[in-house]
Amino acid sequence: MGAVATFCFTAGLRWGLPSRERNSLCFTTRQSLEVTLQQLSEYQLEQAWKGMGAYLAAHPEEAGKKLSRSLYNPIRSYHPDEYFILKSLATMDPKRFDFHPHQFGVGGAYLYLVGGVIFLLSRCGLITVSQDLKFAFSRPEEFANLYLCGRAVTVLYGVATVVLFYLLAVRLLKKKEMAAVATWLLLWTPLMVLNTHYMYVDVPGLFWTVATLWFTFFFLSAGAIKWVSLAGVCAGLACGCKFTLLVTVVLPVLGILWQRTSPGRRLRNLLVAAGCFILAFGFTNPYFFLSLPEPLIDLSQHSGRAFQGGFYLVSLLTGMGWPLVIFLAAGYLLLACSGGREEVNRSFLSLLFVWSVFFFFFVASFAKTFARYLLPVVPALILLGSAGWLLPLTHKSFLKWVGTGFCCLVLIGTTLCGGAYLSLFLQENVRTRAGRWMKENLPAGARVGVTEEPWQFQLPDFDRQRFSVLVAGYDIESVKRLQPEYFLLSSFQAPLVPYPLKLNRERVIFWRDFTVLAWYQPVKTFQEKASLLGWSCQPEALPEDLIYINPTIVVFKKVRP
Repeated sequence: MGAVATFCFTAGLRWGLPSRERNSLCFTTRQSLEVTLQQLSEYQLEQAWKGMGAYLAAHPEEAGKKLSRSLYNPIRSYHPDEYFILKSLATMDPKRFDFHPHQFGVGGAYLYLVGGVIFLLSRCGLITVSQDLKFAFSRPEEFANLYLCGRAVTVLYGVATVVLFYLLAVRLLKKKEMAAVATWLLLWTPLMVLNTHYMYVDVPGLFWTVATLWFTFFFLSAGAIKWVSLAGVCAGLACGCKFTLLVTVVLPVLGILWQRTSPGRRLRNLLVAAGCFILAFGFTNPYFFLSLPEPLIDLSQHSGRAFQGGFYLVSLLTGMGWPLVIFLAAGYLLLACSGGREEVNRSFLSLLFVWSVFFFFFVASFAKTFARYLLPVVPALILLGSAGWLLPLTHKSFLKWVGTGFCCLVLIGTTLCGGAYLSLFLQENVRTRAGRWMKENLPAGARVGVTEEPWQFQLPDFDRQRFSVLVAGYDIESVKRLQPEYFLLSSFQAPLVPYPLKLNRERVIFWRDFTVLAWYQPVKTFQEKASLLGWSCQPEALPEDLIYINPTIVVFKKVRP
């Protein structure tokens, strides 16, 4: 299973990275590159932390000093958040023992590990590290190695998650065949396939969540204090990757409350779990405590403001794929009818159920609208559903053959769902294709309209010096006034399938007005649906982070008045 996971998670690891080809789209002449480098020289990278997190919130005047984000597009990946990891590392000064990340959305348990890997590989001469932006822009494929380091760390976490989940499933389900089914379903879940290809904190946080489940299971089985201690440490490391996973500490707490023991021993176990949690979190995120109240200000900017239960329910269903959803729904019904197989399993299954419900409502109440926030609950849901299928699969009758056949269909369907997204990593990205088409077909000096400052994950790579870029905002009157010859729109800016579930109302209204205006007609559409062997489980509307890999991009041309 580990070998399959390694293949799946590494197959498209180089997608969307800085490259010579992307550079050739962004800089069609040597002068274009020189102009960009001259503009970048006006802003010191060492002072970039002033435009981040709590400092920016307390000093909004710094926002006006920042350069246009589009200048950095050539050295960013097509994922909108990966560059933030490198930016946070670049603001540190190891020679002065200054490891302040200047932000707290990305935790030190992942950030420092990526930094350590980059440092060691650079010392071994395998990669080149430089804070000179000229290096990043003129040698993009060497700079891309920094992204690969971070993605490689994510892959290791992903493979380790699959292996540990299998071991946990074997112990819980008591049947290796069912454990293998559950693990295969986790491995090919679209949320897992997508997020293991990114240099970001979600999969590392998932690993430490599964590790917390693992040690909590042992604690329920044996009651030894070492297990609850290790569960507390793993929960602290999960939170150390991503602060949203603060609630992972609920798992050992539930295990302590579930166990039948004296109140005094429960209190002791609670204190030990809490102490281990704090130590593990504090060790990997020391500046969280040293910089208070900055972390609280920064994290408040990453929190939701209203309950988003409907959005997250749809996100969960979409992120798992409907074959797996049907499998789990049937499994829950079977589980409710059959009950547990033995005392420890019933206790742990109850814990998984409470955790799943609690985490879902926590995320729906406080997190921003991204499907990846639900990753930590997916293993628990799969274990619960798989436990329900133990009854028909162990029943010596026709029911066993029906259950086996259905499980095979679900395995195939989920593999195709995950494989459909994996195939997108292996193809040339729509952004690159669109950028090449613009370079070859739009005349130099063409007036190109956009709704906002071009961002690499929304629009194609193109040379800003070659074209006259007109930012109209989401205002149809500005479009009428500026009258660009061409106009660019993507799924993130208009309801172009696939588009975000939570597409801003302002953007929907703009698209309506833009269509009614009828001044522009699509001249070229770049679209790639997630499908494999004719199979697709991608609906028209998706959580935004499920579209990072394949937004639709449309180039419009002015036809009137």
